[in-house]
Amino acid sequence: MEKLVLTLKDNTKKDILLSMLKEFSFVKIEEIESTKNDTPDKKDFRKLYGLWKSKRISLAKIRKTAWDSTSK
Repeated sequence: MEKLVLTLKDNTKKDILLSMLKEFSFVKIEEIESTKNDTPDKKDFRKLYGLWKSKRISLAKIRKTAWDSTSK
């Protein structure tokens, strides 16, 4: 089985195309929702507030760990 993806430039012709394709017994039509938004999802940074408040970590420890991992 081979799958093809069709991109319609004019949505008003969708019904015509679908009705034509349904006439062929060898074609199975499966509609999927199109994504209107091509930009990545914007994340809410406020959800990150206080993420490290209960952690016992310092900037010096982060730097030491980073340098130790690059020297290996």
